[in-house]
Amino acid sequence: MESLEQLPQLEQLCERLYNAQDHAERKHAETVLAVFSSSSEYAPQCKAILDNSSSPYAQLLASSSLLKVVTDLGVSKDLLLDVRNYTLGYLANRGPNCQVSFDE
Repeated sequence: MESLEQLPQLEQLCERLYNAQDHAERKHAETVLAVFSSSSEYAPQCKAILDNSSSPYAQLLASSSLLKVVTDLGVSKDLLLDVRNYTLGYLANRGPNCQVSFDE
C-alpha cells in the first residue's frame, strides 16, 4: 500500500481473503496480501492500516502481519521496541472501542 488512496482496494482484498467462497479469488487475495508479513519494511504500512482503516478484516491482516514480522523474521531491537510502543499506544487509545466478534 503506497498511499491511503489504495486503502479501499486493500480493504476489499482483505474481505475477499477472509470471506470469498471461490478458492481462486481467496488465493489471489492471499498472494497479494502476503507481502505485508514478508518483511519488516512493511511495518509502517501495517501501522497505517491500523490507524486509518475501519475494516476489521484489514485490521486483522495488519495486526497479524505485524505479529508475524516481529516473531518470525528476526527484526532489530529498535523495530521491536517501536512495534511494542505502537501496540501499547494503540490499545490504550483505541482498544476499548475495537470491534470484537466471536463466531461460533
